[in-house]
Amino acid sequence: MLHFTFGLLGMAVGSLVGTAAWVGGGWSAVAGTGVAATAAGPIVAVLPARRLLGSTTCRVPGKGVQGVRAPCVRLN
Repeated sequence: MLHFTFGLLGMAVGSLVGTAAWVGGGWSAVAGTGVAATAAGPIVAVLPARRLLGSTTCRVPGKGVQGVRAPCVRLN
């Protein structure tokens, strides 16, 4: 349910931004907005993961393997 809700909200915001770009500068502004959104996508996707995982690793006990290294997840 949340997937569809956020999908619709994203489409609505995209339409609003596209319309504002069209009014402000025509096709050049719309294309520039599309390029900026495309470039921002991977950055926005990676930032939360880096914040949660951090740069440290934890020791995780495993069967037969002593001290497997895995990313630590900070929940606060």
